[in-house]
Amino acid sequence: MAGKRLLLRRARLRRGGDQIWDAGHPGAIEEVGINHRTYEPMILTIGRSRPIGICGSGLIDAVAEFLAAGLIDQNGKFRIDLATDRIREGPDGYEYVLARKEETTIHEDIVLTEIDIENLIRTKQPSMPAAGSSLRALV
Repeated sequence: MAGKRLLLRRARLRRGGDQIWDAGHPGAIEEVGINHRTYEPMILTIGRSRPIGICGSGLIDAVAEFLAAGLIDQNGKFRIDLATDRIREGPDGYEYVLARKEETTIHEDIVLTEIDIENLIRTKQPSMPAAGSSLRALV
């Protein structure tokens, strides 16, 4: 069940190579939509190829969609009471499966974790006070 954990940096870390891809990298998830009834994702990748990871704008888009669909609460934590198998407990806490391993080029699940959401809010707030405040107000 170990999924591909996506970090907010390009360094290859934990479990052999988790990455946020540069803009323009084919296969990087750049847009995310969430069905508000089923909680299933709709993802678009750069080059419209099978996903290999997520780019920074895709990460921001995913978190905004999580909030709009009610997948996360006001603290950025996943709502585990929802009827979806996309939210699960992973090695680093709760995570959402954006793409299942059979849908990816890397043959591993691509997930976003509560830690990723927390890091996004923490790192963007100081550098973008207006956007950070808006995001924090939403979550």
